[in-house]
Amino acid sequence: MIKVLRFHKNWRGFQEGSRIFFRPGVNLIVGDQGCGKSTILSQIMAFNASMAPKGSRQKKSWGESAVEVSGTPSPIGHFDFEKDNPRTQPAFGMSLGYDDGYQLSAMYASHGEAVKPFLGMIEHVKGKVLLLDEPDMALSVRSITNLVKSLKSVTDEGQVILSVHNETLISSFPEVMSLEHGKWMSSEDFLKSQKTDDAPVFDRKSFRLVEIK
Repeated sequence: MIKVLRFHKNWRGFQEGSRIFFRPGVNLIVGDQGCGKSTILSQIMAFNASMAPKGSRQKKSWGESAVEVSGTPSPIGHFDFEKDNPRTQPAFGMSLGYDDGYQLSAMYASHGEAVKPFLGMIEHVKGKVLLLDEPDMALSVRSITNLVKSLKSVTDEGQVILSVHNETLISSFPEVMSLEHGKWMSSEDFLKSQKTDDAPVFDRKSFRLVEIK
């Protein structure tokens, strides 16, 4: 499992030396658009790919790594629910063992229907790390409820790190990692700050030092 991510160079708003500490179980990363949620997930994968053999496809697909990641070695899966949608990425569904029939049905399904099988993987994350980039995107109220149930089934023997925006999903967990505030905080306080303009305002073009424990 992932314990600490440290930036060893300035990268997309994060200053060199920034450190982020993760916890076992579910880690909800929250904050306004552009504050770096997806950057953190992609950089974890870039670091993971940098450890792959030279010339491998994995190393090329994630680009440069600006971070160092420490923790317990575990299989890592990453799903971007916009870019990896099986409706538009046939190879994505096939790579996870879904057959041609599923792929064909996914092409004519709604976004929520197409990604539903992948959300089921959350319940089987024991001993693994799963990175989910905006899994709540375009989901119905019922699908959000099912997503919450799946996440609550995750124990400390597995780890799910996800970037989210949905208020129902955020309020279903006691604490969230706020990139705007630069700390773990109660979901209630985070949501309150979003409605009262209490969240810190940061310049997306400048680098900021982050230390989140």
